[in-house]
Amino acid sequence: MEIVIDNTDDGLVDQMGKFLKHYADYEAILNLPPAKITTLGLVHTYFSFVVTKQHDFKHFGLELTSYKDLLRTGNPSILMNALPVVPVYPAIIPAICNQGVVGFFREITQLCMATGKMTEPMAITLGLIKLPVITDLIAGKPNLSSKQSNVGHPRLHCTLGDYEGYEVWKDIGKGFIKLDVSNKPDYIDNSPLPAEGVSEVWNYKTIYRYNNVQIGNWSEIVSILVKG
Repeated sequence: MEIVIDNTDDGLVDQMGKFLKHYADYEAILNLPPAKITTLGLVHTYFSFVVTKQHDFKHFGLELTSYKDLLRTGNPSILMNALPVVPVYPAIIPAICNQGVVGFFREITQLCMATGKMTEPMAITLGLIKLPVITDLIAGKPNLSSKQSNVGHPRLHCTLGDYEGYEVWKDIGKGFIKLDVSNKPDYIDNSPLPAEGVSEVWNYKTIYRYNNVQIGNWSEIVSILVKG
């Protein structure tokens, strides 16, 4: 089980928020130091505030640039509108927190894992495991390649990404049949080699698997010359 900290600002805000929202459901199991959870709440509030304000000022910058461009090259007979409104800070700003938000949140997740009680369903609920988007999986196509051409048993390779594995289909001149399923990027076809001195062309294609069923598109066919 791999815990992943979101690498975008908005994603990190959402991830910390989801953790705080659901932590109470598992507090009796994980039993993290209460002070850590309290601090995480403060960190989440301040980081969320800063990210939101960054968006506000970025939008203002775009509006001001458009205003300037119109002022510079617009129709001389048309009067300009009022200047874009500058974002302002509220009268009450959330409490400032320490630097290193990512590092602190990573520490929280490591404390969860160190308990030995964190399960995958718990991690999913807490937002610590990002589930793949099914529509992306459906669009996927294995990048099948061969690492060995004509010496010994054929060795195939596919990048797995978010997939559980891939099916290996093989054709030795009689049509494709399902050969095996691999849950690792590399796969070696240990089928008996041709008789000594005999060469054959073995064709392969693969398709990804997720939740124990086929998903996505077939790979390109890879042909390998195999010698006995």
